[in-house]
Amino acid sequence: ELPAQGDWVAVCGTTQHAHETVGVVGLVVQPRQALPSLTKAPMHFMQIASPTLPGMSGSMVLNECGEVVGMLAKKFEEFGLALPITFVIDVARKLETGT
Repeated sequence: ELPAQGDWVAVCGTTQHAHETVGVVGLVVQPRQALPSLTKAPMHFMQIASPTLPGMSGSMVLNECGEVVGMLAKKFEEFGLALPITFVIDVARKLETGT
């Protein structure tokens, strides 16, 4: 389940030049930010107010319970955009099966 607007999340990963894990904390600003996609359906991201750093794309986004709820995809101004983990899992399964 996606976090709600105002929920705390943590992003955990590495930066572009770091060899150590970095964690940053932020708030969910928009849990279902819709952006145009290549298909007819819009692409949904979680918009996070968090000081993400270059190279953190692909980092996991965790909710307050420590559950993975997303994957950081892009830094956009002072916000991070994360793909919902359900979408990431679906893509991974499709890549595994070739469908």
